[in-house]
Amino acid sequence: MTTGRKRRVTPRPVRKNSVRRNTLSDLHGTDPEVPYVKTERAVRDLVCSLLERQDRMNEELFRRIDDCRDEIDEVSEKLAQISDQIRESDGGPAGKSAGSGAGP
Repeated sequence: MTTGRKRRVTPRPVRKNSVRRNTLSDLHGTDPEVPYVKTERAVRDLVCSLLERQDRMNEELFRRIDDCRDEIDEVSEKLAQISDQIRESDGGPAGKSAGSGAGP
């Protein structure tokens, strides 16, 4: 048996605290093999652009809702005017009752 066969193949046990500390330093480092910082920037930019787009869409929707409310108010006013004109041309509600009671 050679001494090479008696060597340990598995890595030495390492404390979890040191592994976590090394992992955090690797993730936040500028090492090109760990692109965490670049990925974080790209994701942040993507999320910010999506939020800005959503804000613009919401503003446009609220603007359209306000326009629709204004149009509904205008239509309601016109409808009230038309119904008043119809009542006046028919003699109004009081004229109808007086005219219908004056029959033979």
